[in-house]
Amino acid sequence: MKRFPATLPRRSSKTPRLRRTRTNPPLNRTASKKLQRCCSFFHGVNEMYRITVPASSANLGPGFDCMGVALTLYNTVTLAPSPALSIRVTGESATRIARNQRNLVYATYARTMERWGLDPQPIRLVQENRVPSTRGLGSSSTAIVAGILSAYAMAGREVDREEALSLATLAEGHPDNVAPAILGGFTVSFFDGANTYSIRQDVPSEVVFVALVPDFELSTRKAREVLPKEVSQADAVFNLSRGAYLSAAMMAGDVKKAAAAMEDRLHQNQRSVLIPGYGIIADAARSAGAMAVYLSGAGPTMMALVEGERVKGFTIQMRSALEQLSNHWRILPLSVCNGGARLERI
Repeated sequence: MKRFPATLPRRSSKTPRLRRTRTNPPLNRTASKKLQRCCSFFHGVNEMYRITVPASSANLGPGFDCMGVALTLYNTVTLAPSPALSIRVTGESATRIARNQRNLVYATYARTMERWGLDPQPIRLVQENRVPSTRGLGSSSTAIVAGILSAYAMAGREVDREEALSLATLAEGHPDNVAPAILGGFTVSFFDGANTYSIRQDVPSEVVFVALVPDFELSTRKAREVLPKEVSQADAVFNLSRGAYLSAAMMAGDVKKAAAAMEDRLHQNQRSVLIPGYGIIADAARSAGAMAVYLSGAGPTMMALVEGERVKGFTIQMRSALEQLSNHWRILPLSVCNGGARLERI
């Protein structure tokens, strides 16, 4: 298991400094920052970057706030240096996303640059969103990760995934979505307040994660309000045993065995009351051939694990079942993205 520090080590005061004689008077702080922005802009004026970040599904039943998988559904950000901040958004929830400094991608980019002691230069952002917002598929994590990778691009630094995970955990507050988004595959992670710990494993494509996505949203805050402050010892043991088994099976690359352990007593039953038709959908998915059904993240998306050769029949049966409900549901068959987030120059 790797430990990722929440903050970067500072240079020791005992480390010797190289000194040189100034031949010109020093710039004042304001002039220095203006020069930094100017030089940085012209250094990368012809450079453009594309950042691709996968959706993620957290918890997987018993792995509450610690397990997740990256999925083959992506939000993409294209960026380049610009004389002034410019943001364009297309796709999911495009009309509701800020086009100013409050934009989550830009805000995370700016905070990361400042953490490194750099002045955030103006950039041009184009966001293409395919991950449904506020549905339990890690949409906010995609923005945070994209912002951090934007800082790597604009600072001319090579991406360090361990550092990026530490920065993303600090921004998000927990690593269960940002870890798979950055590292790819299946991850088990925790944050102790100082360091982020995460371990990952590739997931074979023989099992498909079929996302059942409704047309209504469920905020994480509201989903946490229904959770009990205390749980019984029996429920704690129930989740610990299944979480340990699920983790071991996933690390062994056996998703079918993992599917047998995706039951939970800490959060899913409590949150199901916030999702109209939850019980009907879960029963219909199992009848249609799903090996397991769980609540993705805080919901309301429900995730069904289906063997690859049965996906077509499963989709047909589920479409018929979902049409009987008052809300509209989308069916998205997805595989696990083992590569994680990507930054490339274009």
